[in-house]
Amino acid sequence: MTRKLVMCAASALASCILTGCATPNSLRADGPVLEETTSLPARQVAGCIGDKLQAWPESSQQIPILATRLTETGYSISGSATLPGLWSAGGTDTVVLVDIDTLKDKTLVKLYTHFVIGGGVITKLVRECL
Repeated sequence: MTRKLVMCAASALASCILTGCATPNSLRADGPVLEETTSLPARQVAGCIGDKLQAWPESSQQIPILATRLTETGYSISGSATLPGLWSAGGTDTVVLVDIDTLKDKTLVKLYTHFVIGGGVITKLVRECL
């Protein structure tokens, strides 16, 4: 039993290394794929983006589990998904991250993704809320 558990953990780690598991901080370090401002309030933008991501097509292979949190300057929405091969070890990957910050009379939106395929769809969804 212990050997099987160790093998699963090793497999998960190898999959993570090969596919490049992402965390919110690593996505931010790589830079945004979209950075735009809007005159809409941060709360409205966050609500719209959250709703759009929640309605992610059921046919998608990677439906992220979303989490929204209040930050000092706005909101952060992250979406995590279980990577193929990692389900048995409970491994997840942050596949989408949106930082929404209030800047005086504007809202700054930064989108980060870790989708190999489908990043353009996410960008389109976010732009619809600006």
